[in-house]
Amino acid sequence: MRRILIVGGGYAGFYTAKRLEKWLGRREAEVTMVDPLPYMTYQPFLPEVAAGSMDPRHALVNHRRHLKRTKVVTARVSEIRHADRQATITPAVGEPWDFEYDQIVVTAGAVSRTFPIPGVADQAIGLKNIEEAVAIRDRMTDNFAKASNLPAGPERDRLLTTVVVGGGFAGVEVFGELRSFASALVGQYPQLTMADTRFHLVEAMGRIMPEVSERTARWVVRNLEQRDAIVHLDTQLASAVDGKIELSTGDNFEADLVIWTAGVMANPVLRNTDLPVEERGRLRVQADLRVIDDNGVVDDAWGAGDVCAVPDLIDGQGVQGFTVPNAQHAVRQGKLLAKNIVAVLRDERTREYCTATWARSPGSACTRASSRAACSRSRASSPGSCTAATTGSRCPCGSARSGSSASGSSTSSPAATWSASPRARPRAPRSWSSPPGPRAERRLLRPVSS
Repeated sequence: MRRILIVGGGYAGFYTAKRLEKWLGRREAEVTMVDPLPYMTYQPFLPEVAAGSMDPRHALVNHRRHLKRTKVVTARVSEIRHADRQATITPAVGEPWDFEYDQIVVTAGAVSRTFPIPGVADQAIGLKNIEEAVAIRDRMTDNFAKASNLPAGPERDRLLTTVVVGGGFAGVEVFGELRSFASALVGQYPQLTMADTRFHLVEAMGRIMPEVSERTARWVVRNLEQRDAIVHLDTQLASAVDGKIELSTGDNFEADLVIWTAGVMANPVLRNTDLPVEERGRLRVQADLRVIDDNGVVDDAWGAGDVCAVPDLIDGQGVQGFTVPNAQHAVRQGKLLAKNIVAVLRDERTREYCTATWARSPGSACTRASSRAACSRSRASSPGSCTAATTGSRCPCGSARSGSSASGSSTSSPAATWSASPRARPRAPRSWSSPPGPRAERRLLRPVSS
């Protein structure tokens, strides 16, 4: 059996494994999925989890519960040596080991992109997994409880100040959700009001949400400002040491909760691989999700999701000409991946079967439907040629190859070459025990092509 290794269990990896289980037979391939977490996270729901409006367990999908025939390994892939068809798997506890594969699917996703800004690594919380979302919720809940026992002053203002760095989809959504969460918490503490809270959104560009139109982005900014939120455009975070926020515009204030959503980058596993990557560190793939390099397609390598630069075929724009890294694209890419992998595996098995059949019994007819289909595809693309068999003068499907007959002599025309094909033989009329109906009569009167 072929061994398929899926690196990453996010949207793309999970749906690839799920579809492979559905479309592959039990003896066609062995699928192994490696991910550091034993579950898949619905990342679009993380702002709701951070705001307490959704239970964390509702944003998770257990791998082993839904993937019955896939071998799930809770570890990380630390190195990929595709030239040798090997990957190094490193568990949280224990020694790493090498895994040999026939096909590899890289869907390792992305991680938060950070910059060398003082204090960010110690103070900021990301928003890429369920643990970070729960940490944001717990921090805000504790801050309101602490602030309710303090008099008005700098310490209470620090506890009630929230800063979100990054004005993309994730940043704007968690910003709005947390402000709604704050309005609910204020109702539990008579000592506090919404006027005591401060919410700052910091964006380095001149607009928020580059994925939507500029008119929509301006409307969102106006709506947030009407709700007393503070939006800093064309502004960068300069420092966050000990919660003292310094902006590039010169503004200074203190905040106890800093959320970092300023972009993502490809999984660092691609730094330890011989697969081709582009200038931003993402895997290079083409429209059918095969990995490509300067010389063309890389055999037995596939990729999808945030870790790859997938060309945008809808309008050719997307984000710098590539598809937007969101959940909808990842799900569709996972399904497309499984479909293409199944097609490749079955074509390989067909060629091997035809070659083995010819070696065992030269000139014998092939009874496997998939082999005849492979021959039909070859004839459609190049009349008179067959790629299902690699040796001999006659294809195992029963048709002579181009330039040869069953006895090895050359044929005069491609039409004569394929005259022996089972698909070209006219079928005998069906026998009826009773007079056929009108639909059957029309079918019988239909001319049969020779």
